[in-house]
Amino acid sequence: MNLARYLDHQPFFRGLSPESRARLADIAASRRAPRDAVLFREGEPGQAVHLLALGSVELSRASRDGPPAIIKLVRPGEIFAETVLFESDVYPVTARAREDSEVVCLPRAAVRRLLAEEDFRADYLRMMMQKQRYLARQIAILSEARPEERLLTYLREEFGPAPELRIALSKKDVAAAIGITPETLSRALARLRRARRLEWQRDRIIRPAPKRQGGRHD
Repeated sequence: MNLARYLDHQPFFRGLSPESRARLADIAASRRAPRDAVLFREGEPGQAVHLLALGSVELSRASRDGPPAIIKLVRPGEIFAETVLFESDVYPVTARAREDSEVVCLPRAAVRRLLAEEDFRADYLRMMMQKQRYLARQIAILSEARPEERLLTYLREEFGPAPELRIALSKKDVAAAIGITPETLSRALARLRRARRLEWQRDRIIRPAPKRQGGRHD
């Protein structure tokens, strides 16, 4: 993989200058992860920021009274474990490949050395502030939205707009991901089903196309 060319085309790094992206490419390394391989475990020392190039990665967090809760499915082009740069010395989740995957790793220590350089740091912080403002807007939208809209927004952003999709997450996992209880999710699904906006059948979600408005033209 040509890492410099790959990073140039990733939305997450689009706010960086070409020079800064080239510096990141110099310290990056690609890693292949076969299906079910664990990239890192929750609580382990945080060694690197990860960017998914190919495949699918599941992020999960330990639960006190049951199996680990899946909190996100990472799609190609998405970055994960970035919290180890500033917020935490350990990985906050466990990452496991759901299929044969390829990951680009940016070592934490090397990124921090780049951040010690004034030009790179200013460029990186400018990019992060842009993304922070975007996330703040998204959080505000979700916090005010009804459970049905939270679910529809989550499905659209995580899996795209396809009218039918397969989902490996449980309803409990999805409820946790959008900040509602499983009971609230069940009621929201019932309302969406009655409105013919969405139906969840085991591991399959169907989103009917909106009905076209009919009418005569005189």
